[in-house]
Amino acid sequence: MQALTVGDVADGISSLALEPRLLRRKWFDGNVTRYSESHFLDLLVDGHSLLDLAHRSSNMSTALNRPWLAQVPDTIKELNGERQAPGLARRRVSLLVCGQCGDLGCGSVTALLQIGPTTVRWTELAWENGYEDPSPLPDAPSTITFRRSNYDEQTATSTARNSASPDSYRAKRPLRRVGDVSSSSTHLERTSTP
Repeated sequence: MQALTVGDVADGISSLALEPRLLRRKWFDGNVTRYSESHFLDLLVDGHSLLDLAHRSSNMSTALNRPWLAQVPDTIKELNGERQAPGLARRRVSLLVCGQCGDLGCGSVTALLQIGPTTVRWTELAWENGYEDPSPLPDAPSTITFRRSNYDEQTATSTARNSASPDSYRAKRPLRRVGDVSSSSTHLERTSTP
């Protein structure tokens, strides 16, 4: 996978955009085939998804996730430096989390957040899980810098945008029982929303 290239060559400033994405899951729990869709806002840096940095898991999303709508305001406060992220060192924020549960223990892409009067910086991007030392992401840039106005505009609209996205979960009864519970499997698929 190619390294994420960020920042305008002239000034080193990147553009942040939050775009709707969909994480689909299908699994059989022993009795029922279950389908869930997790609608979330993806972090795009200069048009490139941060999901490209998460080589370790295809089951990542941001915490700006419709199923966790009640926690989205706290996530925004963390991304704006107004609240300490639970389980992380001071001024570190989770950019990507487990798409199923959002728990740090499943692994998270984090960054050191630096907020100035005109810029916001993400530095020291790393993989963290709360019980091992953080490990730097090999393809991550050392620093991603945004104009504060662009960053604030994107985070300010995220709660309303999450509220407007669908939240769907459905279960279908199988025609017959297949195997035992231990043979259940999970299929993960990431697609863009239209």
